[in-house]
Amino acid sequence: MARLDLIPHILRWHDSLASYTPVLSSIPFMPGKARARTCRIYIKSKIDQKGRDAIAKFINNLPSKALEYPQVVSNVTDELYQEFSYEELCEGIIPRIAGRIENIRSLSESQKLYIYLMLGAHQHARRYLDNLPVLRKPDFIIAGAQKAGTTWLMDALSNHPDIWGTPTELHYFTSNRRRWTWEEYLALFSLSGSRLNGEKSVTYLQVIDEVVNKLPGTKVFVILRDPFDRIVSQYFHDIRNHRFRDRNGIKNIKDYIERNIGDCRERGLYYSNIRNSLSRINILFYQEISDNPVALLKIVLMALGLRDVDPTDLIPKRRINKSDNKPKISYKEFLKSAGLAQTLKEYYYDDISKLSQVTGKDLSSWMDW
Repeated sequence: MARLDLIPHILRWHDSLASYTPVLSSIPFMPGKARARTCRIYIKSKIDQKGRDAIAKFINNLPSKALEYPQVVSNVTDELYQEFSYEELCEGIIPRIAGRIENIRSLSESQKLYIYLMLGAHQHARRYLDNLPVLRKPDFIIAGAQKAGTTWLMDALSNHPDIWGTPTELHYFTSNRRRWTWEEYLALFSLSGSRLNGEKSVTYLQVIDEVVNKLPGTKVFVILRDPFDRIVSQYFHDIRNHRFRDRNGIKNIKDYIERNIGDCRERGLYYSNIRNSLSRINILFYQEISDNPVALLKIVLMALGLRDVDPTDLIPKRRINKSDNKPKISYKEFLKSAGLAQTLKEYYYDDISKLSQVTGKDLSSWMDW
C-alpha cells in the first residue's frame, strides 16, 4: 500500500492514469480524511490538465470499494461542483457515477440514496425517497463564520456517538449547486437513524435570517473570529485551494480584498448579518476554541441536550485552520505591510462596536493594533 504522506506528491507529479493504479487501489484502506483528500487532489490535477474527459476516466478506474464511502463521494462531487455547473455535470459525469453506484450490491438503499443526493442524481434518488418513513429537519447547523473553527467544531461533534454530521458542506440555502428540493434536503438528515444530526455551511452566516425562519426548531451555532485575521486566513485558504487561479489581475492580498473575492469583506460584518436573529442563534468565539476548547464543547453539547460524554474525548486531533503557507509575521502585520490597515479598520469599526454591545463581549483587541 502506498505511503499516505507520499500520495499528494504522487498525484501531483504523475500524469498517466496508469501511474495512479496502486494509489487508487489503496483508497478503500486509507483513513477517511486521507481517502477524501486523495480523491480531491487527483480531481484537481485532472481538471487542471484535461477537464471532464479525464474525470470520466478517473471515475471508471476508481475501485468500486472506494465508492462505498460517503466521504469519498462527497469530496469527489464537491470538487466537481466547484469546477462545473450542474448542467455540465448532467451531460455525462453524474450519470456515469450514478450508474456505477447502482451496480454496487454491498450498498444499502439508504447509502445509495445519500450518494445519489450528494451527486445531484435526482432520478436515481427518487426511487428511494418514497421508502423513507419520515423526513427530519437538522437538529443543529453550524452557520459560520468561514475560517473561524467551524470544521473543528463539526469534527468534534461528529466524534460523539449520538451525533451524525454531514461529511461536507451542503450550502442548500445559498448556492444549492445540486438543485435539491426541500424534500431532498431533509432526506439527507433522515438517514441518521435515532442520532442527532446536523450540517455545517459557512455561507449561511450571510443568510442567517432565512435559515432560522425555515428551521425554527434547529439549534444554530455561529463562531465569530477577529475579522482582520479571518480575511487573511480566507485569502491563504483560497490560494491553497486555487479558488481564484483563473481571475486575472489578482497578484496579492490588496487585489484580493479590493475586488472582494469570495465576499471576503462582507463575511466579516458579523453584526450586520446576525442582528435580526440574535435571540435565535448561539454565538461562540474563535478565541474560546484556542483558550478552552473543552469548555466551549460543553456549552454546545448542553445546548443540544447531551451531557453524558466527557468533551475531552471529542477534541479533534487536527489543528484549527491548519495552513501550509502562512506569512512569517502576524496577520495584522501582514495587512499593515499591504497598506490595508486603515481602510479595513474604517470598514469594520461600526460593526464591531455594535457586536460588542449586543454580545457583552470586549472586542477591543480586534481593533487595537
